[in-house]
Amino acid sequence: MPIVLSSATRDLLGLKESPNLVTVSPGEQAEIAGIQVEAHNAGHILGSLQFRIHLDKTVVYTGDFNLEPRIILKPASILTADILIIEATYGHPRYVFPPRSELYPRIVEKVLEYISEGSAATLAARPLGVSQELTAVLSLSKISVPIVHEKIWKYNVLYEKHGENLGSYLVYRSERYLRKKPVIVPLSAKRGKIVCTGWSIANKNGVPLSSHSDFAGIVKYVKNSGAEKVYTVYGFAKDLAEYILNELGLSSTPLERSNR
Repeated sequence: MPIVLSSATRDLLGLKESPNLVTVSPGEQAEIAGIQVEAHNAGHILGSLQFRIHLDKTVVYTGDFNLEPRIILKPASILTADILIIEATYGHPRYVFPPRSELYPRIVEKVLEYISEGSAATLAARPLGVSQELTAVLSLSKISVPIVHEKIWKYNVLYEKHGENLGSYLVYRSERYLRKKPVIVPLSAKRGKIVCTGWSIANKNGVPLSSHSDFAGIVKYVKNSGAEKVYTVYGFAKDLAEYILNELGLSSTPLERSNR
């Protein structure tokens, strides 16, 4: 079975062109085994797509998505469907994030606090996704040219190759260059003073900046999709399915991963 993906996703995965790969752009269609598949922007990370599949009924699979406008990337559009398969990464009511209009100034304020103390303002985020957003935010703020870890830099280069403007930044080389600078490192480094992920919503040193839609965004998608049946996947799939059934009155089922 062919793999349908965007050219940006192909680059991120380091894949070469192959008869087994069907490369599409948002808004394009592909025919797979006689089935029409529409590709649409998912707004999650560079190249992310959601799909509408035309069977007897229309099926939409969102994959990871984000509806919120950001400093980089276009937000996802809500696709209408008879059957909706939607991600539930933040599919619990506790995960409702402030808008970017509040989060961006909060990030800049926290960075300035550390710099004023004479130390590095270390921000931890996933290397692919939030780190590129942070690069653009800090570059635009003009506090100081941000420094990014090499693992983040390699993704920054691909974002720029595909037309995303991240502004000016430097690549982390040595500890001696970090004083009084904003520095973006991978979450796995476990050294971030400012932790930028949706999971840090209750962390006083965290900023709930995520490349996924929050709970409110997920519910908005479900409500506006027109779907008569909803399947939830990943994360809080069970909690979200129960909410959709009990609060929205729609038939909803969590899709569990098989252990086999």
